[in-house]
Amino acid sequence: MADGAINAPVEVTGDITKDRLAGLQAFQRISQAFAKGFDESEPLAYGRLLTALMDYGALLVSGGLMSAKELLDKIEDLQQHIRKTGTSGKSVVEIFNSWLNGDGDSDGAGAT
Repeated sequence: MADGAINAPVEVTGDITKDRLAGLQAFQRISQAFAKGFDESEPLAYGRLLTALMDYGALLVSGGLMSAKELLDKIEDLQQHIRKTGTSGKSVVEIFNSWLNGDGDSDGAGAT
């Protein structure tokens, strides 16, 4: 699924009922994209999740699905997780293949 389809702009109306429904639909798209992306590349999936939360944050808050504090805390948690993993969007398979081929270990994947 392309990032544009996940993060299509959604208008925040201020009507809690409309925003809640739109927020639930956005949450479903975000969740499905994360699950699908996780199969491709865990770091990339987390990066896309972070972007989607930032793109849809106002809608999730306006619809009452998350508080602003919860959203900001989750964004911060995801940023820290992404920094810790540090695999530059490579899948586990790609990292393992690089390690098997002796192609450096600048991301720490080959260090034991």
